[in-house]
Amino acid sequence: MLNRLQGALLAEAFRLVGEGYISAEDLDHTVKDGLGLRWSFLGPFEDHRAQCARRYSGLLRALITGFYKELAGSSAGPAVYQSPNVRGGDRGVAASAGN
Repeated sequence: MLNRLQGALLAEAFRLVGEGYISAEDLDHTVKDGLGLRWSFLGPFEDHRAQCARRYSGLLRALITGFYKELAGSSAGPAVYQSPNVRGGDRGVAASAGN
């Protein structure tokens, strides 16, 4: 299960960097300093209950049935993984090849 969750996060990371939404370095910081810290104490469902369920239940329902469902249905194509955004830079994915 861990590999499956990690794969989903990595696929979306490649998509975000490959499509130019964020640099590889900024995405690394976002995960390390944000999601990683939070998820080291709470799992995704615990976090959802603690932070969102009461205050944003309507919004979350809309996101889950809309945006996230659409995202889950569309895979990142090969072009995303070959993007210069992903391959370039000192901290880009290509820089860590072979490590």
